[in-house]
Amino acid sequence: MSILRSAKYAIGVSAAAAILAACNGGVSQLASPDSQAMGRPSTLRNGGALVVHSNRVHSWMDSSAKNGSLLYITDAGTNTVVVYSYPKLKVVGTLTGFTNPQGDCVDKANNVWIDNTQTSQLIEYAHGGTTPIATLNDPNQYPVGCSFDPTTGNLAVSNFYSTSGPPGSISIFKNASGAPAVYTPPNFAVVYYLGYDPQGRLYLDGIDSGSAFLFASFNGTEFKSIMLDHPIGGPGAVQAIGKDIVVGDQTNGANAAYRFAIRGSTGKLVHATPLTGAHDIVQFYVLKKALVGGDFNPSGSTADRFDYPAGGTPTKTAPGLSAPIGAVISR
Repeated sequence: MSILRSAKYAIGVSAAAAILAACNGGVSQLASPDSQAMGRPSTLRNGGALVVHSNRVHSWMDSSAKNGSLLYITDAGTNTVVVYSYPKLKVVGTLTGFTNPQGDCVDKANNVWIDNTQTSQLIEYAHGGTTPIATLNDPNQYPVGCSFDPTTGNLAVSNFYSTSGPPGSISIFKNASGAPAVYTPPNFAVVYYLGYDPQGRLYLDGIDSGSAFLFASFNGTEFKSIMLDHPIGGPGAVQAIGKDIVVGDQTNGANAAYRFAIRGSTGKLVHATPLTGAHDIVQFYVLKKALVGGDFNPSGSTADRFDYPAGGTPTKTAPGLSAPIGAVISR
């Protein structure tokens, strides 16, 4: 049994005692701290610390980085964000100073936003920049994912749950500024990731108190439960591709991206993209004919690029990661 890594890193050591792995595919379930002995997170089985601070004191970026596309991968294992040139996947920079960074997203200006989970903040960086240009507070929440509404510029943030415990929620920052409005989706004990479609409808995944997968949409005022016609073992990335929604399954050893056509309260599977050989990709990012993500592996974590929608084995991998979580491309 193993905890989904986004769960463990979102809440830290003390709160992790209340999140145990379910036997069906590794999905986290709420449990009492006394049950912790039943299983340990995969990234802790070798006795490693939950968070390893970066050896590099200051952020850095190659001078050429601003001139091309960049892949940003959050690394909760080192409290950093590792930046790769794209599509070559050469390390060109490292952003430091985070505390359990989880998901990330990009806005219309190609600025990158990082969920700095343990401090309940969203931190913004310019493309290729090394100094934060804005910080948003998400009070009393553990933010793990984010997405921008292409119709309004609003920033939506998925909160794993609050600092006092379940349930999870979403925070909406109007024009990506100020204080958020917080909404709690019905039946969600934990909220994982989320993404807007081109029309400004928000989609989100998570689990209920019995660890069953949940999927829903949000139109700004109300949530609608959506039943997908293909099972998801462990909630992962949520991203709109054209009129469809791609949902990640981060089940250890069986990672995949599933594309659904959403019609009202149902989602019909359009295509399955197997991420063959990946050990644990949490939040991937799809751009044109490629899918990229950080793959956690106890024998060595990597940044991986796959053909999309074909999937299969990675077409390119690059080292430099400890416990990757989120991935996004800025151009």
